[in-house]
Amino acid sequence: MTHKLTSYILKNPPNEVAKTSKSKSSKAERRAAKQSKGGKEEEEGGSNEGEEEAEAAPPSPPPAEPVKVKKSKKDKHEREDDDWSADTSAEAVRQRAEDLNAGVATLATNDDLERSTTERLEIFFEFVKVRMGPAKLPTKEIVAEAERLDCKDKAVMALVELLLDSESEVLARAKANAGLFQRFVVGNAKAQKYLLGALEKLAERYSKVADKFANILKGLYDLDILEEEAIIEWGAKVSKKYVSKELSTKLHENAEPFIAWLKEAEEEDDSDDDDDDATGVAVTFTSAASEALSVVKPEPSSAAEAASPAAAEDDEDIDIDAI
Repeated sequence: MTHKLTSYILKNPPNEVAKTSKSKSSKAERRAAKQSKGGKEEEEGGSNEGEEEAEAAPPSPPPAEPVKVKKSKKDKHEREDDDWSADTSAEAVRQRAEDLNAGVATLATNDDLERSTTERLEIFFEFVKVRMGPAKLPTKEIVAEAERLDCKDKAVMALVELLLDSESEVLARAKANAGLFQRFVVGNAKAQKYLLGALEKLAERYSKVADKFANILKGLYDLDILEEEAIIEWGAKVSKKYVSKELSTKLHENAEPFIAWLKEAEEEDDSDDDDDDATGVAVTFTSAASEALSVVKPEPSSAAEAASPAAAEDDEDIDIDAI
């Protein structure tokens, strides 16, 4: 009803009665003329008929102009970007793989951080266990995994269980993996406490480790895996957090000579270095865990030095049994 042709017809209705009667009379006359006059009149009648029909038909309305839709630049750009084909170049495939791996890693990280500390330590334990073998351990990957799981302090307990699990080769294995342990414990007092706890558990498993506990502490101290503050703090209190109180007491007793040596060395560091050099006495720690510290004295350079009262006084000041 809104079309222009409909509006035109409604506004200009044809005179149907007059045009219908006129049309009928004209047609009858043309038929009679055709029969009497022949083909010529038939042609003229045909042309007249066309003229009559043309006059009777209402004039056709002008064609409607097509509606022009203005296309914005945004639509043009959207059509240009609407490309469903995937880039199959090597660079594009590599980039998509990296994006996918990053997304999966993010989801895995968020999921793992929601786990308990014990579960995260188990994940770290399996991660290191899979990478153990004849080849060198990937230090950076192991440290990154511990940081990802947010268990770097306690992760040293898993490292001790995996890497130092031996009755007679604890120090040899610690030396082979010193760099990895240092990445976890250097400057980290909490990690060193957990490391000492893991060593107690190792001593619970192997009696020889318990007997040589002082040697093990000394070796880890020399490898810069344990610091003297952590060892002295551990030796100050017997704890049953990791092992029984009886075993903890035994370990502290076995380590007492080394701890005493550390305390004495700390006190000597606070004193005047010139006085230490004048004594000419070097203190060393023996290899046996049950033995006390021994004192090694240099030979006197001359008979006068050997007989000097000062040297005799120095000898009398050092009491091995007291140490």
